[in-house]
Amino acid sequence: MRQTIFNSLSIRLLMAVFIVQIMACSSGKRLFEKGDYDGAVMKASQRLKQAPNNAKAKNTLRSAYTLALKTHLDAIQQADSFRTENYYDITLSNYTALYNLEQTIKFCPACLKVVKNLYEVDIKLAQTKNDALAFYYKRGNDYLALGGKTNARKALIDFNKVVSIQYDYKDIGTQVNQAKWEASEKIVINHIPMHSKTFSISNDFFEKKILEYCYNNIQANRLVQFLTPEEAKRENILIPDQIIDIYFDDFSVGQTYVKENNQEFKKDSVIIGTTNLNGKEQSVYGSIKASVRSFEKTVSSSGIMNLSISSPITKTIMLTEKVPGTYVWICKWGNYNGDSRALSKDQLSITQGRELMPPAPQDLFIEFTKPIYSQLTSRLSSYYNSYK
Repeated sequence: MRQTIFNSLSIRLLMAVFIVQIMACSSGKRLFEKGDYDGAVMKASQRLKQAPNNAKAKNTLRSAYTLALKTHLDAIQQADSFRTENYYDITLSNYTALYNLEQTIKFCPACLKVVKNLYEVDIKLAQTKNDALAFYYKRGNDYLALGGKTNARKALIDFNKVVSIQYDYKDIGTQVNQAKWEASEKIVINHIPMHSKTFSISNDFFEKKILEYCYNNIQANRLVQFLTPEEAKRENILIPDQIIDIYFDDFSVGQTYVKENNQEFKKDSVIIGTTNLNGKEQSVYGSIKASVRSFEKTVSSSGIMNLSISSPITKTIMLTEKVPGTYVWICKWGNYNGDSRALSKDQLSITQGRELMPPAPQDLFIEFTKPIYSQLTSRLSSYYNSYK
């Protein structure tokens, strides 16, 4: 019986391996038939690493590499003939593809037996990279010299290409920062005014968090530069591209309400004592009661914040929204008379509590601005999502 099971499992395993091998081989052929010669080379090479004598994989590799090489060299020759502005994009892309094919075949001994004349691309790729670095760096600086946001954005594209080829080329880090600064919208975030006749409340924490979010989450990935009024003055930006005003339409802190509740609770079939019956001690069951006097204090704080984005250049309001926020602090306590066993765990917990002092007004203010902060930052992120 065990031998039968073993034989059955062995047959299944062999069939699975056979199917995987057939799929691996045929998938290379399918890619070849679709015109994906690079993909066919990769698949056939992978197959030959597993089965060095596989005839189908050898044929696929031989034909696919020949056509892949021709396709890439033709594209490079055509780009060299026309010398369009994306010449280096085309040549680098094709030389890099040839380099990847070369490395794949070099690390496959069986593949080297099939591809006798492997195209050595290393020197040409290195030379093209050097030429591309010099070209993009110079053109980027030429764009910067012309001035204006449009040219700065073109410069940034070229500088980023330099970084993608060699991240530490010359002073490219400085040039990228300069191009991004000149390409970006300059947006001043005015200080949030505070007017409270009742409390001395500071919104510094709230304002700082909004600024940090704009700097770290929005500005990092978009062509915008957020500045405080003081930063704008230092940078000599007299008329920014946009101004963000954030202010409270209205807010209240510490609206206190106390609710008292008196309830009676009863539970039946509870052991209330014992008795001796025929010389044996037995439990006596009955009803128990408890009266609870409970209190619930709520301290509510809320406000509505106004978000406005305007353009001082065109003198237009680009966005205006109202963002609400609320926070309710709750304290419950009480006492009881009677048998505590008549109470549930929650009811008993309330009676064991005590009246607490609510948080300070500043803390209540911070709490009700948390949902405002979440909505506000989400709206700003969405609004500036297209500034790329």
